[in-house]
Amino acid sequence: MDLPQRALQTFCWAQKMPHLYPDDRILTSTVEVLARKRELKLPVNLEKFTSLTNRSLIEAMVKGFVKGGSLNLAWKLLSVVKQSKRMLGPGIYAKVILELGKNPDKHILVEELLGDLGERDDLNLSQQDCTAIMKVCIRNRKFEIVESLFYWFKQSGRDPSVVMYTTLLHSRYSENKYMEALALVGKWRPGNVSWIFLLIV
Repeated sequence: MDLPQRALQTFCWAQKMPHLYPDDRILTSTVEVLARKRELKLPVNLEKFTSLTNRSLIEAMVKGFVKGGSLNLAWKLLSVVKQSKRMLGPGIYAKVILELGKNPDKHILVEELLGDLGERDDLNLSQQDCTAIMKVCIRNRKFEIVESLFYWFKQSGRDPSVVMYTTLLHSRYSENKYMEALALVGKWRPGNVSWIFLLIV
């Protein structure tokens, strides 16, 4: 409901209820709402803060900053986390990449986050996050990453959706790889071919 004061009041009430508190979900939800409404200030000593704070709370802060449009704060927090050699959930990076990708001037930051994701052995992205990153990569003309993400997703044992297939098709079309795009279309049933082309042209 985007009511930070109500969220804070609810949190203070929950603290007095032994059967509800302590519960990280209550704390992280409150923090995310405060961050989203720009009523949460970062500590002066971020390095110390991140070393003493659990991962779920940091992730809630980053999500709140992203949803509230405070991308600079989200980036600052991610940078400190990286310096302390900690990692957040891949979905958090996907959300930041998606928002940064809307601004062409932020392409260097996007590439840095993509590099961080690429180095992870525990990479685990939802289909929606994976497709969103692929679309950002197309805008930044990082077509090789689009291909890598698509094949990584398939190798993870999951079936790509129509949206993911059309995103890959659009990537190959944008890269002028028309034969490769046609080869992908050839894997689809005849009834799907015409509307897939309409989606990308």
